[in-house]
Amino acid sequence: MVNRWEEYLKISGWNSGYLSVNLLLRHLKYRKIGSESSRCIYGNAVYAFCRYTGKLPDELVALKKVDIEKLIEEFCFHKMENGWKSSRTANTALFMLKTFFKVNGFKGSEKLAVEAFHQSARERTRPEYIPTLEEARTMARVAGSLRNSAIILFMVSTGLRNSTVRALLYGEVKEELEKGVTNILIKVHAGMKRTVSSACKGNTEYSVFTSGDATEALRLYLSDRQRRLGEIQDVEVLFCSEHNRLPRNERVHRPLTARELQVIVKIAARKAGIKEWKNVVPHCLRKTFESVLRSQFADGGRLDLKTQEYFMGHILGGSMDTYFDKTKVDELRKEYAKLIFKPQEQVSIEVLDSLQGMAKVLGVDIARLEESKKEELSRALNDAEKLIITQQAIKQVVAEFKNVIESNAKTTLVAGSGEKSLDKQDSTGKTQSTSEDERNDFFWPKTSLSESVSIMVSSPQRGKKTFTSPNKKYEDEPIQFSLSMTPQERSIRPKQTHNKRHQSELERKDNSDLLQFLKHTG
Repeated sequence: MVNRWEEYLKISGWNSGYLSVNLLLRHLKYRKIGSESSRCIYGNAVYAFCRYTGKLPDELVALKKVDIEKLIEEFCFHKMENGWKSSRTANTALFMLKTFFKVNGFKGSEKLAVEAFHQSARERTRPEYIPTLEEARTMARVAGSLRNSAIILFMVSTGLRNSTVRALLYGEVKEELEKGVTNILIKVHAGMKRTVSSACKGNTEYSVFTSGDATEALRLYLSDRQRRLGEIQDVEVLFCSEHNRLPRNERVHRPLTARELQVIVKIAARKAGIKEWKNVVPHCLRKTFESVLRSQFADGGRLDLKTQEYFMGHILGGSMDTYFDKTKVDELRKEYAKLIFKPQEQVSIEVLDSLQGMAKVLGVDIARLEESKKEELSRALNDAEKLIITQQAIKQVVAEFKNVIESNAKTTLVAGSGEKSLDKQDSTGKTQSTSEDERNDFFWPKTSLSESVSIMVSSPQRGKKTFTSPNKKYEDEPIQFSLSMTPQERSIRPKQTHNKRHQSELERKDNSDLLQFLKHTG
């Protein structure tokens, strides 16, 4: 599809039918970075100026300097009065037109002298709202789909620009994604312009990583996409369009438009309850990422300023960019892993101490677990992380204890002459009597705990209820169960006492009491 400005200026790629425009395109391609985005922006500026003056490009460069200056000033004032709301926009157009005439011989003594418009350093005509980290995570939770959730977490944890996110291909993350890497390497390179022309701003190549949550969200999205659309090829875009009207082979190769990504972010911001949701755009999430880079680590340290700027994709000033080591990917990944992408919860010291004390009673080496996690993250742990480690350790011990109880409970109890029998049958069907030690092992299971453990289970406190039968008065009271275990070597325990009455006799007695109760209440 040929744009209107391309048709008017007779532009095809980096060539034009007008000599003046051709000189501009050559300047942008060889003296600048050859950005497709720059080609479009400069072309539109020249096209708008030609339409305003009613002259062709080659006719404009044939005018006198004074006449050109007057036309440019009138053009800028006209646009400021009829559409342009920012002096920044006027200055940008002014710069582009000066460049067009400069490459066509208006330099030196012939350089155009058109005064720029005053521009405040912080002037913004469009308000913006930068979500906090917690708000951004809420946006991801309510984004509406696995793809949208992955996009928001991806942008928050990488700080990539709108165009760069849309230009990513699956093959660029496939290897580390399949290896199960937590912080996936994302390389921003000039080749992305083949997918989205404005990607990799300024052709500045750099690397950044994804957070653990973003990586997990990406895995879920890709798994769901593979289920719906089939095997994902390396050349397919990472975040593809979801238009149902498009065939599958077109959908997976079509990147999102800038507007589509903007709508995804705005809708998520509205669902997250952000009052200024209309002012939240994809670039705001890049600023959320920047706030994470500037924040402290859990141990109180901070990311080096040069590393911060590198992760943002900025060129370091002076000679710092030349001497900054970008080749040590593992070192950069290690530094990135220290960043905290989860809001820090306030943990009560009393609660943490109590749980750690309980864990020690259960025989858990909390210090060793914390040291292992500390080495894994290469930083000190905060109280919230210590709490999670302690809770998980306690849950594991309780689960193991439960398994031991359930395993022992599977042993068959046979009602005989008033005694519980633990006899087993061998493969031939013959009964084998268990030894006294085996009986003790059933009733007193061994434990590896280093200290005594007390477990208390109570039913909810409720009012006492009374039921009266002809012979008995029944009271329903709260039940309390207490189990104490003290680890010790084999010891002599008192023999279990059993009710000598036969089971059938007990059943007859219970049935008699029940019949009397029903008769009395009837």
